[in-house]
Amino acid sequence: MSIFNSLCYGLYCVMCRNNPVSKEKITDLQLKFGQTIIDYGCGPGRYIPVVSGIIGPQGKIYAADIQPQAISEVRKLCSKNNLENVEAVLINNYSCPVNDNSADIIYCFDVFHRIENPVALFTEFHRLIKTEGTLIMDEGHPGKGSREYLKKELVSSGKWEIINENEIHIRCSPKNEVLTELYYRKAGIRHMS
Repeated sequence: MSIFNSLCYGLYCVMCRNNPVSKEKITDLQLKFGQTIIDYGCGPGRYIPVVSGIIGPQGKIYAADIQPQAISEVRKLCSKNNLENVEAVLINNYSCPVNDNSADIIYCFDVFHRIENPVALFTEFHRLIKTEGTLIMDEGHPGKGSREYLKKELVSSGKWEIINENEIHIRCSPKNEVLTELYYRKAGIRHMS
């Protein structure tokens, strides 16, 4: 990471710490005690302490990010706040080092505008989610990350069904059908039939 990027990320971490988590946003997740959650693109862990408390010691949060500095910040946050149900994991490309069918909920906030390969992202989310799980996303910033673009990519992925949306999130459930060869090719995945 360049010095400039490191400084920018440090500023982002300070901004997140000083910007309280929206109670409405957390309530809308509909979290339950004992669930397994993936905070994909967790950054410095803005939502982690609140979510950790809701799901309790029987639950698990995978705080996942592509930035090593984010993982370091989350680990410090967990140590400082004694959050024992959180595991910080480093994402490689879109691959998240968590077992298949592990998550009850994956939430991904303020990330989509940075995604270059939505097909790979949604394929990875589908691998991670339980059959009855839920994906909850927002569109991030305007432009490439617009709400309409997000919905189009979710639907065209063939892996997700939008079950509802509000001004905060889009809530999706996984489709349980096999990907076609064309979809695998689009995702850049070699599929053996």
